[in-house]
Amino acid sequence: MDQVLACSLVLRVHIAYPYISTARLDYQMQRTPNLPNNNGWSEWGKYVLKELERLNDCYEEQQKVMQQIRVEIATLKVKSSVWGGIAGLIPSLGLLIYYIIKNVK
Repeated sequence: MDQVLACSLVLRVHIAYPYISTARLDYQMQRTPNLPNNNGWSEWGKYVLKELERLNDCYEEQQKVMQQIRVEIATLKVKSSVWGGIAGLIPSLGLLIYYIIKNVK
């Protein structure tokens, strides 16, 4: 009965998150603890806690990567605005020089 419950849980995870591969699900099934007949929450609780810790580590790593990406995007925005200003200044200076030369004669 407990194995059926574990299979059902893994199947629900697979339906909710279809990007998880079947091989990973098989691996997860092998890693799931054997639940004894006497409620078994102590073993299952350890497994759930370990999975939550793993997911938290992944989440923290993704947050670090996202922060690096934000910094890189901000840097690119500054660079693009500087180059845009320079690109807009060149035609303006050309027109100003043309106007000065035309009015000097």
